[in-house]
Amino acid sequence: MDVLSRDVLGLAQLCRWGSLTLRDWSGSEGTPGCGQRGRGMAMTLATFEPIGRPSKLLNHTVWKPVSPPNAPDRFLYLECSASIAKQFRMLNMGCVENEVPVTAHPELARFDYRFDWVFGVPKSVDTMVGLLKEVLTLGRRQHIDFTLALDWYSTAPEPGSTVFGKTEAGALVNKGKYWSDGPEKRRARGKIAESLADVIGRHPLLQSAPTVVTVPGSKADFSSFGESLARHMAERTAKKLVQTQCRSGARPPRKEDSSVELIGEFVLPGTVAGPVLIIDDVYKSGESMNAVALAARQAGASAVYGLAIAKTMAN
Repeated sequence: MDVLSRDVLGLAQLCRWGSLTLRDWSGSEGTPGCGQRGRGMAMTLATFEPIGRPSKLLNHTVWKPVSPPNAPDRFLYLECSASIAKQFRMLNMGCVENEVPVTAHPELARFDYRFDWVFGVPKSVDTMVGLLKEVLTLGRRQHIDFTLALDWYSTAPEPGSTVFGKTEAGALVNKGKYWSDGPEKRRARGKIAESLADVIGRHPLLQSAPTVVTVPGSKADFSSFGESLARHMAERTAKKLVQTQCRSGARPPRKEDSSVELIGEFVLPGTVAGPVLIIDDVYKSGESMNAVALAARQAGASAVYGLAIAKTMAN
């Protein structure tokens, strides 16, 4: 490995969990920008982005104590972002978080977190580990404890092309939301509901949330695709539905005018108790869901979780 390769690898490690983000030459975030300088490359690094980047749980391992011989698997090691580790921390299932013993066990150096269960790692936690390797945990927002999405909305263009493709999740949103009524649209909506129900069923925190909260559409008439989806998922998972209201009525769609301030715009009709689950179709910047999360906390929510079908590449 030459010097350049080592330098790039070092930068990649810093960028892994959003500690540093990349800018292209035009100054827009999220795309690596490279300029030829002989054999080298030049990259400009943006400032630290506190919300982090969407990520998946990369690796895990489970260990047991040396003695007694029949001891259960107690120690769960995770290679993951802080947003993913927070979900395990919130489980409140009798676990204790400890430092990874790298000095005694150098082979554990790749792992970032360790959680200990005296009576063994619960089966539900093992199931959650598998889930978080499949879905995206999105960047942090002020009023949301964590948000999951099935996948990105788009795929990057192939070399030599400028055309973005769609992931399976993105294609399902496109068909379920924009296509004319027919078999394909119904199949897409059915697959969306099945996939979201699977995520809820495999995540102890989402499963235990008694209430589903909607994200209002721009028309503020409860008719948006995201609101219909939340209503259906509340019914399918036997959770209470709370439809968020807008103080100011209709507003421009966020994709047309992202400058619209949403904090303080939403209100829940009454109070809620315990954790709530906010469900929406597409997650872009997270501003809408974050504003709904604030309204939920003001109405009494003890915790707020988010769930979306897809995350756009742009923020």
